[in-house]
Amino acid sequence: MSTDNPYQAPVARVADRQPDVPTFLPRIAACLALLFAAGILALLMLEIASTPASVRLVEHAGMLTAALAAALVGLGLWRRSPWGWWTGLLGAGTVLAQLVIRIRHAGQLTPDTSLFLGLLVVAFLVILLLPRTIRAFTR
Repeated sequence: MSTDNPYQAPVARVADRQPDVPTFLPRIAACLALLFAAGILALLMLEIASTPASVRLVEHAGMLTAALAAALVGLGLWRRSPWGWWTGLLGAGTVLAQLVIRIRHAGQLTPDTSLFLGLLVVAFLVILLLPRTIRAFTR
């Protein structure tokens, strides 16, 4: 049939059926990533303050790298750039896998810390995987 046929029902795409309403979900995900970065930095400062002066900052490079990566993801999500979404998804999956590994090796994390970090990462992943959030990054 012709596309000019007035009797044929118009083909509606999924993107046409759902209006492009600005969503606040990317900003919430960005705030969670920045909260995660601030928490890591706070833990880093507590570790540095409680350890002797002979311990160098190089030994805490992993925590510092994770905090900087979380801050970078938060910035990317705040600006709604696609690389921020992909990096956040990859980073959250990595952190969740590390938490599961540390929980399996009992004694490396306290139950309160692991529960809080796990819930924070799962909430971050849920927000990132909501359809409105995905649509905000694929426009």
